Amino acid sequence: MEASHSIASNLRWGPDGWMYATHGSTVTANVVLHGPDNKPLADFKPIHRMGQFAWRYHPETHRFEVFAEGGGNAFGVEIDSKGRVYSGHNGGDTRGFHYVQGGYYRKSFGKHGNLSNPYAFGHFPAMAHPKVKRFTHTFEIYEGTALPKRYHGKLFGTAPILRYVVASDLKPHGSTFRTEDVDKPITIGEDPADRWFSPVEIQTGPDGNLYVADFHARQVAHYIAYSKGLTDADLGRIYRLKAKGVKPPKFGEPFSPSKLLQTALRHPNRWHRETALRLLGDRKDPTLVPKLRAVLREESDQPALQALWALNLCGGF
Repeated sequence: MEASHSIASNLRWGPDGWMYATHGSTVTANVVLHGPDNKPLADFKPIHRMGQFAWRYHPETHRFEVFAEGGGNAFGVEIDSKGRVYSGHNGGDTRGFHYVQGGYYRKSFGKHGNLSNPYAFGHFPAMAHPKVKRFTHTFEIYEGTALPKRYHGKLFGTAPILRYVVASDLKPHGSTFRTEDVDKPITIGEDPADRWFSPVEIQTGPDGNLYVADFHARQVAHYIAYSKGLTDADLGRIYRLKAKGVKPPKFGEPFSPSKLLQTALRHPNRWHRETALRLLGDRKDPTLVPKLRAVLREESDQPALQALWALNLCGGF
């Protein structure tokens, strides 16, 4: 490990059964897969990459792939309800990157050289955004049910150096997206203790609320700040963003196969759909395959997409 920037990190289950993650800008990767006997797999050619990229790994087939090359100094992984992959970035003037599979993105060319594909016709930039200071560490595209409707589809990003949580519009922009800030739901106050607020993670919970992990440190950087008294291991905290007057949902018994299927297809909270899909993939119930094929034929929009993912996870192809 050449530096303490973001290395292999931010593991995130995808609806296709793959595990997604990112790799930072100041480290190299030499990936070798091992079998149950802890020996390198003979049929896997080691993958070497200089610097930043997004990758994915399939835990059942043991396949490792570079999903997209480049992407700044990538932090975080977000996958929205359509299966689109994003990451944050520690640079300014953007809220992050939107990846397409096989894409080539802006990276530290002076440090890591040209793109690995000499025939690539250039590279994609980060998502467009009005000029803004660095940086949005990671973000969550809100697709829950507990917050007011005006927040649905908004990008909620953490800015640990600037010490706030930002909400941004996410709008189509050619083949990708652009963002524009609309609110800062959490900022530091006048209390000196607030000056250490350092949000580093944000996720939607099963109740539909947003949860923010606060590293809570005077200095957030890649060098060893704790040796200078700038961090304290006991001060981390978690905040919850919720609407006033909204009662928490009641969670029932463990899912039956039919309940699990309906949750995966139609639950309004993306957290529940994602969790149900993962459980369907774990169980691989063959009796659900005919039902999923029927949904795929008869439905459209999000339920059809959910059925396609579930059919793949249940072994229906």
